[in-house]
Amino acid sequence: MAEPCYARPGTPWPSGSVSYGHAINFREITRLDPECYSERDADQLRPDWDPKVKGIHTYSHAGRLTVVDARVERLGMGRG
Repeated sequence: MAEPCYARPGTPWPSGSVSYGHAINFREITRLDPECYSERDADQLRPDWDPKVKGIHTYSHAGRLTVVDARVERLGMGRG
């Protein structure tokens, strides 16, 4: 059974460091109480598993299922 890419309490956040939707940054919640909320950079999921994948924009995890959407490079613009 696969584990989620990021299991600590936090928030996934799209990274535009290279281009819009290039990667997902994970922000770890370091303090959450009635007085303060703070978080820090904790990890990053980059689109480096396939050379055609140029970016990822969404990360979602529930139970045994993890989903990301990916932007891929396609050659040609025609439909024929």
